[in-house]
Amino acid sequence: MSKIIKRSEKIKKNKPNKSIILIANSSWYLFHYRSKLISQIKKSNFYPIAIAPKDKFSDKLSNLCQLVQWKIKSKNSLNIFSLIKPFFYLLSIVYKLKPYIIHSHTIKANLFVSFVSCFLNYKSVLSFAGLGSLSNKNGLQKIIFVYILKTIYIFSTIEKKGFFSWLRNYERTIFIFQNIRDKSFFEQLLNLDDKNKQLRLISGSGVPNIYVQSPTSVFIREKKINIKNLCFVYCARLLRSKGIVDFLELSKIYKKYKFYVYGEIDLNSKDSITKSEYLNYKTNLSNVFFQEFKSNPLLNHKNDQPVLIVPSSYGEGFPRAIAEAICLGFPVIASENACASHFNRNQVFMTKNCDAESLKKQVMKIKKFIKNDQLRELLIDSKKFIEDNYTEELIVSKTLEIYEEI
Repeated sequence: MSKIIKRSEKIKKNKPNKSIILIANSSWYLFHYRSKLISQIKKSNFYPIAIAPKDKFSDKLSNLCQLVQWKIKSKNSLNIFSLIKPFFYLLSIVYKLKPYIIHSHTIKANLFVSFVSCFLNYKSVLSFAGLGSLSNKNGLQKIIFVYILKTIYIFSTIEKKGFFSWLRNYERTIFIFQNIRDKSFFEQLLNLDDKNKQLRLISGSGVPNIYVQSPTSVFIREKKINIKNLCFVYCARLLRSKGIVDFLELSKIYKKYKFYVYGEIDLNSKDSITKSEYLNYKTNLSNVFFQEFKSNPLLNHKNDQPVLIVPSSYGEGFPRAIAEAICLGFPVIASENACASHFNRNQVFMTKNCDAESLKKQVMKIKKFIKNDQLRELLIDSKKFIEDNYTEELIVSKTLEIYEEI
């Protein structure tokens, strides 16, 4: 079992060129999305070290690799003064660990790492797990967002040659995007060629083997499907931009069907439904079952007839829940935004608008597909597409190739 190193404890200096640091805004993120990558790093000649804030998954993450706690809040993300202390602490950590590569995830962590890797001259890999809610903002927030992205790029492509000597080195950092939309936005913003070798496209973290090896769904293995047994599933934080309100409004239309919510309110986000709203929904919607957060929630429904609904307007990278549901053989209703160029209308029941009436039209379409015996073939073809393109092994392999290349 690896140890969790707290902020108050001293960090032993590491031998150079032996460790790969993985950084994120939460231990949950690294455990949920990077467990397979960490395991594969351990099998190579490198030593994985995680740097992330403490949360419910810190102990689980520390069982995979050494974890250094990093105190950084997601609230007040645009407040420069809240970033100073976390920056200097991260700088001191990296200085002592002397890693071979720093691999960061999410925009805020990427901003920190762009500065740290520049000052200390380390190779870095910056993964953009979707451009987030700020990508949909306007006015001052959008200006700040664009400035942050430009700052990340500038400092990630500078190399320190002396105390007051700096040179451009575009090969020091590789930028990974989870979808074409985000990659193109970044290229246009910085006037970069779409063939720029430092900008890569890797679709998320991949679908875990537990989904690939799971038995096929009722929709695929049964010849006759009872439409009355359909149920609907939501898997995400309870944010308005993630579509939780639209999902709950749909439950009011289909009161005879069961609706399952896997996710929690986010006290650090103004976009989250409030605790009072949550309790009100929980009290008044008798056909909605709030399950809070659970690991691999879709596996709880492999013997049911679930429809995953992803009515998100959030700046998604690669929504893994969609790929997981397809891999299990479940139909998916999702917004065009959530599909983010990864999926098409032959794989997902796609909607431009995410209000309850728009979602209802897609539910009716699924029912029509069931009645006309069209759904089974669609799900089989979609499942094969996921297994050929988005497995965890494939994504981890591509990431390790970047480590070797940089």
